[in-house]
This record gives sequence, C-alpha cells and structure tokens, in this order.
Amino acid sequence: MKIALITNFCTHYRYKLFKLLSEKYNFDIILFGDPKKTKEDIKHLGVLKDDNFKFIPVGKLFIYLLKSKYDVIIKCTNNKWSFLLSFLAAKLTRAKFIVWHTMWYYPNTLQYKLFSWFLIKVLKDYSDAIVVYGEHGKRFLIEKGINADKIFIAWQTVDNELYGRNIKDEEIEEIRRKYNINEKVILYVGRLVNLKGIEYLLECLKKLKDEGIKFTIVFCGDGKIKEAIEKYCEENNIDYRITGIIPYDKLPPFYKFARVLCLPSITTKTFKEPWGLVVNEAFNQGCPVVVTDAVGAGVGGLVKDGVNGFVVPEKNADALADAIGEILENEVIYNKLSMNAKEEIKKWTYERQAKGFLDAVNYALKLK
Repeated sequence: MKIALITNFCTHYRYKLFKLLSEKYNFDIILFGDPKKTKEDIKHLGVLKDDNFKFIPVGKLFIYLLKSKYDVIIKCTNNKWSFLLSFLAAKLTRAKFIVWHTMWYYPNTLQYKLFSWFLIKVLKDYSDAIVVYGEHGKRFLIEKGINADKIFIAWQTVDNELYGRNIKDEEIEEIRRKYNINEKVILYVGRLVNLKGIEYLLECLKKLKDEGIKFTIVFCGDGKIKEAIEKYCEENNIDYRITGIIPYDKLPPFYKFARVLCLPSITTKTFKEPWGLVVNEAFNQGCPVVVTDAVGAGVGGLVKDGVNGFVVPEKNADALADAIGEILENEVIYNKLSMNAKEEIKKWTYERQAKGFLDAVNYALKLK
C-alpha cells in the first residue's frame, strides 16, 4: 500500500506527526516547499535529512505522482497549483484522493471565491474522504452540503512532551527578574497584528485596570502594531511587557508563569483563526485560556467553556474583561480551569491525530 501526504513544508509541531505516519504507517511525506527557504525556527529539524521526507518542487510534482502510482494521495488545501496537480494525478492514476481541509472560513476575495467553488465541487463529488482539524471544520463542510460520513477529524496536536516538561522554579524566577514582573500575568503569544483582535484585548485591559485589578500583560511576539500597543498601554498606564519573538522551545516557562493566556482573534475579510496551537501549548502547563468564538480551538473541541477556559464572542472587550477578570481574581475558578486544562491535553496526542488520517484512508479504500 503506497500512501502520499503532500503539504508545503514541515513545521516543528508537525514533525513528530509526519515522522509517526512515515515510520509506523508507511506514509511518504512529500514537501513542495524549498528546504533552503525553510523558516529559521525549524531548520534544525531532522526533516531536512530524513529519507522518509521527499522535497518535490511544484513544477515536478505532477510527473512524480504519475510515475509513483500511489494508492492514496492526501493533499492539504494550501497552494492551489499543487492541489490541482495532485488532484489530476490521483484521477489519472486512479488513486484514492483525500483532502486535508484546514479551514472553516473561506476568505471573501474574488480569487478565493473562484477557487472555493472548485474546491467544494472536488470535496463533494471527487474526493474519497476529507480530514479536518476539529469539530468546527466538520460542521463547516456539512453546512456546505458535504456528506458527514466522509469527514474525519485529525485533532490538532503539539509536542506535549516539550510543552508539558517540568518547569524549574529558577526558570520562573529568571523571567520574573528579567522582565521585572511582580503581578499576575495575562499572556499573549503570537503575531502583533490587527487580525488577532489585539485592539479588543487592549480595551479589555483598560477596563480591568479601571476596575482596580492588578496584572501585567506580557506580549510574546512581534508585528506591525507593536508601537500602537506600546502607545496605548503607556497612555492608559497599563503595566505591559513586549518580549519580542520567543523561540517555541523556550515558551513553556512563560505558560507556567502566566495566570491566563488570551487569544482574542477576530474574523476579517481574509482570515479566521484555523485553530490556535498556543492553546494546546498553554494547557500543557495548566494555564487556563480565554479565546473568542473566532478561534478554531475555542469551538473545535479543545476549549470547553467554563471547564478549562472561557470562550467569548469576538470583538467584545467587555466579555474578554469579565472572563479574564474571573480567572485573575477567583482562586477557585482558576484552580478548576488549570487542573482541567492539564487533564484535557493528555488526550491530544500525535497517535490520536494520526488516527484521523488512518480512518480516512481506510474509509476511502473501502469505496468502490
């Protein structure tokens, strides 16, 4: 049985999944991104010299797939040309075609409206199975008229061994000293850009301060609105720190140190948070979260409102403030959410994620 999984490049949080699929289940992992242009934070990964991973440029992908004659071709939805070429190769070689559908929102642009029409047609009539990130992705496709039986969930996962490692007291103390933090920490991890809903987080912080709640907001990241964040915080006397980008393997102590992680993403014309893996990462250290209903992890099965975090309406600073304030001020609520977050994430393993792909493959192979 020959199975190919085709995507653009291998991020650090995908490496162990792909390694598992290739070594235990004999998948060929085909990457069409240029390894010389791979992001700096993943250049050290074994993928760059792993025989189970193949780098095939988009221009050579079609011929390669025709010659290789795979029984199953799995293609993610990134890069429309590689998607089209993989689809055509599957049909010409009579391979089963499975789509790894990573979205639950189609951008409101002319280009994407044309592509999404084609994509939905393929999903409905010409795919043998579909793999999605979570329950939200499945609901989205069912609403598009796609048969629920052919949709399988490969639950979004991070390296729990890395993010759940034991954090030493001196690591926390080093962060406290380095950034001069003495209050409870509200943590944000990610790009400093408008689509992350940071303007609503800033309004929320002002509300919390005006209510007399003491905290320090720590932004781990960088981006276009960094100066706007600094200006707002200084004008409103909000205690803040911007650390810049923290390497992914250095983030666990920040999650342990934080009282709460906030991911306030919003829906824009071109974006809706597909998942938000920082939630998985934070849960590994028992850090509760407050996310909006525009965050995939918030509505896709990981965050359980009131159990291990809070899910609030997007673009609602008051709702963000109420939820974050509850975690900051109520020790009973914090302890419950923290304990449940740590318990929940134990189920989110690479084996469980791999099962979504295997179930889709088995379903496809049974089709005539």
